[in-house]
Amino acid sequence: MLFRSNLFDAASPVKNNFLLSHTEDLKPGLVDELVREGYSTIKVKVGRDLQEESEALTHLTAKSLKIRLDFNALANWQIFEKFMTNLAPAVRANIEYVEDPFPYEFNSWQEARKLVKIAVDNQYEKIKWDELQAQPCDIIVIKPAKIDVEAAIRRCKQWNMKATVTSYMDHAVGVAHATVLAMELKRDHGDMMLDAGCLTHRVYQMDSFFAELDTQGPYLKKVKGTGVGFDKLLQGLSWSHIKLR
Repeated sequence: MLFRSNLFDAASPVKNNFLLSHTEDLKPGLVDELVREGYSTIKVKVGRDLQEESEALTHLTAKSLKIRLDFNALANWQIFEKFMTNLAPAVRANIEYVEDPFPYEFNSWQEARKLVKIAVDNQYEKIKWDELQAQPCDIIVIKPAKIDVEAAIRRCKQWNMKATVTSYMDHAVGVAHATVLAMELKRDHGDMMLDAGCLTHRVYQMDSFFAELDTQGPYLKKVKGTGVGFDKLLQGLSWSHIKLR
């Protein structure tokens, strides 16, 4: 499909969370800087050192940032319950949701939902959506690179769930595409859509494509070009036709 306009112009910018891949990256002054830049939400990857991570969450809570935790299904119900119940009430109050706390199983996730809102990402395909009799979680994490977006939105509406769009820790083109989709879904579905999580490019080394990404605090600015941008860089690549049998 060829575009003659830039898709960033089709909707208003969306706010993104800041991604903290490792709590040891929580350097002095970082959180204060994030607050000054306009961030209101931080996503923290957890499950490797729960004691250290718990201490980091206490520091984040002091700055009034909403917190998203991502276990990547590394824990189990017992570990997760102990971790959550040992957190200070002020910390728990600031947690917006926990993503994939442990491998999906309907009943145990229902118990987890009594402690905190639960989001599904890498466990999405394990949910038997067509056989559900009750809401399986609270939020769907939509990664356009690997999920049927329209189906996810239908399921959110069916079960009265929220959604957030995140990039797939992928190429700069994927980051831009996820951002544009987040903008469109926010425009079309309003409060059903939470802050996005598309600013994943900082975890990679700089290249010519990532150099085209420019941010203003929690917002990704328009990438020059048509469609999602990068016209000159894309035209400079070697392309091959793939014949499908």
